[in-house]
Amino acid sequence: MDKYIVEKYFSGKHSFDIRCFDVIDSTNTALKAEGAKGAKEGTVIIADSQTMGRGRLGRRFESPTGTGIYMSILLRPKFNPEEALKITTGAAVAIATAIEDVSGEDTKIKWVNDIYMRERKVCGILAESSLNFETKSFEYCVLGIGINVKAPEGGFPEEIKDIAGAVFEEYIPEDAREKIVAKFLDNFFNFYENMPSDDYIDDYRRRSLLTGREVTYINNLTGLEESGIAVDVDKDCHLLVKLTDGSIKAFSTGEVNLKKTFLKR
Repeated sequence: MDKYIVEKYFSGKHSFDIRCFDVIDSTNTALKAEGAKGAKEGTVIIADSQTMGRGRLGRRFESPTGTGIYMSILLRPKFNPEEALKITTGAAVAIATAIEDVSGEDTKIKWVNDIYMRERKVCGILAESSLNFETKSFEYCVLGIGINVKAPEGGFPEEIKDIAGAVFEEYIPEDAREKIVAKFLDNFFNFYENMPSDDYIDDYRRRSLLTGREVTYINNLTGLEESGIAVDVDKDCHLLVKLTDGSIKAFSTGEVNLKKTFLKR
């Protein structure tokens, strides 16, 4: 990743401090340390590979050299932490739009914030925050993004090969990774500077992978499972599911799988 090429594609509306590495343990871990030391909002760490990349619930995120975009952005939100879901859902729309602009292909968003192409997951998002419990406000938030730009040589590992996909299946346009990064950062900060406004929510709904499909919801704390039809995403980014008893329930966190194809978040 070349920071100067990334900067060439910026709109010029926002300012970023981009730091690029060949290899790092985890861009989120590194940026959390910088956040705790007072680094400014808009600090961005990008790596060509990660040795300890992480996804949700502590899952390992595969980060092979030269095949993806592994990046983290430091935020210092001024809004209530109860609105934090809007950071990841806004990021999902910003990434989806950037990928579409560069690839020319459509994307879908699997609630809450995974990006799919051709029914395969090509991007995951992990937001980690430090809170001030006295003021009930953010100290900082680190937004981590992992995008499979192309499949690794030999294919994806056995445990994810039925789920994982890549943005490009064959030809990769010149500067594709740098263009995606630049477009994503511009898109996201256009949303972020207006948060907790939900002006992006219609774009999120339009790309929803789950709407109209049978799903199973798993509460990560209790292990409780419920099934139904995903009917919409509300203005607060909650997934609305019509349960088997006919009632509609709003979910704000947890794990949702397509019941028949069993797509994992």
